[in-house]
Amino acid sequence: MNELRFGAAVILMLMAGFVVVMNWGYVIANEWNKRKGIDRYYSTVPLVSFFLAGILAYQLYPFSPKAWIALIPALDIGNWILLIGLPTAIARGALKRRTPHPIVAEVRAPSAALLAAVGHDRPAVLSGDAETGDARTWSK
Repeated sequence: MNELRFGAAVILMLMAGFVVVMNWGYVIANEWNKRKGIDRYYSTVPLVSFFLAGILAYQLYPFSPKAWIALIPALDIGNWILLIGLPTAIARGALKRRTPHPIVAEVRAPSAALLAAVGHDRPAVLSGDAETGDARTWSK
């Protein structure tokens, strides 16, 4: 039974190692493309190596010193991009200075065809204070 668990754990660790190598390859290819001016991006796959090695292989590995299995997801740059890059991007977006949207003070009047369809013979007039945005009603 231990041989089966060991074999399954090794296969899962190899799959996780493949994901780690591919993620590093994607990051290197992205840097090469950026330097050459090629508009092509390869995305990394975060958390797959953590799931394969950190959870499944760790539980299946039959022998007692298991802490070294955590090195596989720790070496994965896709996990680091998620753990460090995502909060950094969120913080940059939250701290970015934005110009306020202009307040639209004028509401468009309904079209002449719509007014004719509902029985109005002249265009509606907007009443109220356009600067403060107080009670805007359509009257005939």
